Amino acid sequence: MLDMGTGGGEFLSSLAPFPPYTCATEAYPPNVPIAKARLEPLGIEVFQISEDNFLPIPDNTLDLVINRHE
Repeated sequence: MLDMGTGGGEFLSSLAPFPPYTCATEAYPPNVPIAKARLEPLGIEVFQISEDNFLPIPDNTLDLVINRHE
């Protein structure tokens, strides 16, 4: 599962139990350390994104994408 634009990770962290692979993206730099502090202890990788980079996730990895803020 991928949570696009997770913000501080509040919503995603409330969805436990998580699929075996769960990750999140965040583009707003001040939110990235907040999201990482909340989500990484739960086993969720947080990717800082911008217009210039792509997610390092192989094709056919994700079964679900949620997008509450993006």
